[in-house]
Amino acid sequence: MKKGKIMGFYRVLLADDEEEIREGILRRVDWNTLGFEVVALAENGMEALEMLEKETPDVIMTDIRMPFLDGLELIEKVMEICPTIKIILFSGFDEFEYAQKAIRLNVEAYMLKPMATAQIEENLINLKKKMDAEREERQNVEELKINYLESLPVMKEQFLIGWVEGRIREADILRKAKQYQIELQDTWRTVVLLKLSKSLAKNFDQEDAYGASGELLLIAIKKTADSFLGRFHHIHSFIYLDYIVVITELAWDSQITMLINEANEVCKAGKNFTGRIVTAGIGGIYKNPDAVRVSYREAYNALEYSTLLAKEGAYTIYIKDIDPDHSIKLIPNQENEQMLLRAIKLEDRSGIEKKINMFFSELEGSCLPFYQYQIHILKILASVLEIAGTYELNSSELFINGMDISDVLKMHSLEEIKKWMTYICFNISEKIQQEQMDSRKHIVKKAKDLVEGSYFDDTLSAEKICSELHISTAYFSTVFKKEEKMNFISYLTEVRLKHAVRLLETTSDKMYLIASKVGYAEPNYFSYVFKKKYGVPPTKYRRSLEGV
Repeated sequence: MKKGKIMGFYRVLLADDEEEIREGILRRVDWNTLGFEVVALAENGMEALEMLEKETPDVIMTDIRMPFLDGLELIEKVMEICPTIKIILFSGFDEFEYAQKAIRLNVEAYMLKPMATAQIEENLINLKKKMDAEREERQNVEELKINYLESLPVMKEQFLIGWVEGRIREADILRKAKQYQIELQDTWRTVVLLKLSKSLAKNFDQEDAYGASGELLLIAIKKTADSFLGRFHHIHSFIYLDYIVVITELAWDSQITMLINEANEVCKAGKNFTGRIVTAGIGGIYKNPDAVRVSYREAYNALEYSTLLAKEGAYTIYIKDIDPDHSIKLIPNQENEQMLLRAIKLEDRSGIEKKINMFFSELEGSCLPFYQYQIHILKILASVLEIAGTYELNSSELFINGMDISDVLKMHSLEEIKKWMTYICFNISEKIQQEQMDSRKHIVKKAKDLVEGSYFDDTLSAEKICSELHISTAYFSTVFKKEEKMNFISYLTEVRLKHAVRLLETTSDKMYLIASKVGYAEPNYFSYVFKKKYGVPPTKYRRSLEGV
């Protein structure tokens, strides 16, 4: 009997209470040639059971009749511990009951003593073929598992893409998320979409001054986003087309303000190390996992705004700051239609007209029956009017001479419909732009009113104002600067100093008291700010008023 495991041989434990039989079987069989090695000999079933864990055999050859624990009892216990072990039984008694039980225990071979060497070897040869086939199958399964694990990141990414695009049914989202070990907690979710601008005079796939292609820079920005956004939120990020998509979980809906600021930091960091403008759009927040697709489309819309406002310093836009109702339903997989809808909200007449021409050119090229053109146009018009509805525009003001959307069915050419639709889109666009302008002016007016009413509060800040107005600080700062031609802090300082001058001119209050009355907790800092504005400290300013 050889000791130790020989690679490639199946391990055999041989049990028989008769030493002569044990030794005889051991000597007569050329075990290694057959692909086996005997690793242990046992005198009874109890000893064989004790050897099981230590020797880890692949095969047990055992007599039925043995003291302490017979062969059949041994097999029953072995099957409980190691159900994959192969069993060969032999017995000196030709009893039908033994054979029946052996079959029930799934024994590989049942031999009667005395056993010829040829019989033992034949059973071992057949057993090896079976075990080789099983081993190969297991190896194939293991390879499949390895391949599966290697493919898992790609499969997970495909799932995430399908999720944000809305191509996966709600029931399948839950099942597949579990498959890819994505925990869908009962929490808020939103989508952050990051975009890297193209370098000047270069194609996106060419190297820039940093020696890196756009794709490599996207990877770098993704790592930055993972670092910034992943600190306080559970995220799933991936690169899709020319964008970085980050599905972000929020513990509370109020965390959206924190997320906006974090995304803005990602954009700034990205701009610093790429030399290109990085912008971000954030969709609405939802608890239903199926609504991630809605948030993704909203993030895409918000990204269009952030691209326009980036030059003003607003790299991140939250859709709720822009659209009163940010749940616009876009027709899926119709890029020209989506471009038209965005143009109505963002572009001038020439931009809108260009998108309308593209839309109708696509229709004309499809060679459909005219009634199908009408149906298709009715769908896009419904989306256009839905945009108008979010801005509370009166539909009676949008059409010509009392016409309405159903009049499309009375028209007889695409050219006629296009002219009519162009008029409507122009009309809606002008009213939306006026609405947005009025909205910005309204925000700034309310902010200025709040400052005038609480400038004396030394804790007053842009964050406090935004909390009152229920908008993000990033959007507020951009709007305020655009309307007032100065940032909010400068404006607040102007107001405080204006009131400080009034107090200096009309009261005899001490400087520390005036500082406190206009919102400065530290008198020395008040004096510093005053001197920076007027060229002299407040004490000297007062003396100049008194002619001293």
